[in-house]
This record gives sequence, C-alpha cells and structure tokens, in this order.
Amino acid sequence: MTSLTTPDTSEKIPSVEFNPEALTSNGVGIEMFSLESLRSRLASLGFNAELPHRIKFHILIYIQEGTGTHFIDFKHYSFRAGSFISINKNQVHSFEFINELRGYMVLFTDEFKDSVRSNIRLPNLFSTHAGAHQAPVLTVSNGLKKSSELLLGEIENLTDDETRDPLLTQLLFSALLLKVYHDRPTIISSDITEVRAAKFLKFLSLIEQRYVTSKDASEYAESMGMTYKSLNQLCKAAVNQTPKQLINAHVTLEAKRRLVIEDIQIKQLSFELGFDEVSNFTKYFKKQTALSPKQFKNSLKG
Repeated sequence: MTSLTTPDTSEKIPSVEFNPEALTSNGVGIEMFSLESLRSRLASLGFNAELPHRIKFHILIYIQEGTGTHFIDFKHYSFRAGSFISINKNQVHSFEFINELRGYMVLFTDEFKDSVRSNIRLPNLFSTHAGAHQAPVLTVSNGLKKSSELLLGEIENLTDDETRDPLLTQLLFSALLLKVYHDRPTIISSDITEVRAAKFLKFLSLIEQRYVTSKDASEYAESMGMTYKSLNQLCKAAVNQTPKQLINAHVTLEAKRRLVIEDIQIKQLSFELGFDEVSNFTKYFKKQTALSPKQFKNSLKG
C-alpha cells in the first residue's frame, strides 16, 4: 500500500494521492489490490481510511463477500456481495471495516481513464455530478458477478506484471466497465437522443470548469450556442432538473467539501467560490442545505 500518500496531514480531512514512483512502475496508471490487504495495512497508510478523506484519483471497489455501508460526499450507501462502488477524483469518502469484507480495489488516474477512452468508446459508468446524482453503488446480477470476478482476476494478474502491454489492461478494464454499464440504469433519460445526451454531459462539464465565475444558466446556454429555453428543456428531459438546480447542486457540494477538508474561514471560502459578500454565500448555502456554513461544519464534528 505504499502507493497511497497524504501530502498534507495537517488538513482536517486529508487529501490522498498516488505515490508518483508507484504510479509509473507499471507504466499504466492503474493499481489493484484486495480489500483484505487494505484492511491488514490500515495502520501503515499514514492516514485513517475509516475517516473521511479526499482522493486525487479514481477508485472502483468490488465487494465479493460481505455487507456494509460506504461514506461518499456526506451520504452513506449500502452495499453487499456483487456490489461495485465508484468514487471519483476529488470526492470525499471513507471505508467501514466493521464487517469482514472480501473483494478488490482498483485505483486509476485521469491519464489511464483518458487512454482507455482514446482506444474504446466508453460511456460514463457513474455520475460525477451532484445534481444529476445516482447512487455510486451498483449490485450486479449473479451471472455478471461471476464474469466480473474473472475479469478482475485477470486485471490483477496484469497489474502485477510490469512486462505486459498496458493495452491489455486497458482492454480488460474496458470490458469490465462495459459489462457493468449495461447492467445499470442510465443517469440520463433514455428518451433523449445520443446527440442531446452528449450536449447535456457537456453542460455538466462546463459547470465543473466555471462554477466559480459563472452561476448564471443563461451564460452557459450562450457558451453552448443554445438559448436558455433550449438548455432548460434539455436538462428537464435528461434528469428532470433545471440548469439552475444543477449549477446550485455542484456549487453546494464543493462548498461542503471545502468546509470540512480545509481549515478555511467562511469569508475566504465565499470569495473563492465567487461570492461578492460572505452574507450572500451564507444565504445561498442555507437555502440549499437548511444549515448555515458554520452549522454544517459543526454537524460533522466527532
């Protein structure tokens, strides 16, 4: 488990990264190990994996045996044998090792994900946007459980072999994601065309890039070459939410993350999130969560 590091242990919730040397050891940007191995090495990680921490990479967990809950972005999600759990870059999560668990944990980077998509047309398996949220846990059928475990075993063999072609790992990982993808409901309504679905995903991507400088849905519509009415119709058709609701969901989630991850003053955070006055940020946050920023921070203590 030497591939996981905490660059700043002074943070209330640490950010966990790959060790660069371990990351490049197989030239692929992916690492895999068992949950049993993780549990046996908890004391040597340099951070408490059973407390919330923010990751700077992506994780896909597969539960082969056992039940429990996993904490992701301030919610607890139940899992059981046959469950896949997806945690995306910059999300806050924590493990629960109350029960004995068997399974796999796959860590991979943006670069690995991009290299996979450059070779294979691969859809998003799990939503990364709070407003278009679907549960990050999927429990597959018994038939898919068997084939998933076979693919995971092959991936584990390849990630341990530095002489293998990285493309083989990409192909096996792609096959796994495609199998699981077709066993789950999509976050986007199946009633809209592929072209409109791509436009919707572009809108979510723009929110992630611009939420600090722009919270006006009309500005997003203009940058996409659309009218506000067309963008609103698209979002309603895709996930039955307005563009403004999706923007607010992302801003609020990022505010929550930073309130608990960083020892940051609320005044400073309000400015860094693009609010002119701290009072405006406080009102905005309270409208979205029914709590003030200070009340939210206090609610997570202990």
